[in-house]
Amino acid sequence: DGNFLVQKILRELKNRGKTICFSSHLLEDVDEFCENLVVIHHGNVLYQGPLDPFRKKYGNLEEAFVAVKESASS
Repeated sequence: DGNFLVQKILRELKNRGKTICFSSHLLEDVDEFCENLVVIHHGNVLYQGPLDPFRKKYGNLEEAFVAVKESASS
């Protein structure tokens, strides 16, 4: 499976301390591989910074993304 291979490569690079920049809508991948995060919605940066405070502020990544997107739409 190609997705498994990509995840394996990303995991190996992260374990070696390499910087990885990738775009994903898969929150499981974001949660596993990211330390920092940029949330972009309709071309606007809604959040940029560490993943942990972003996740903790809202409880989990899905709730965080929804809350940030809704606050931008207001």
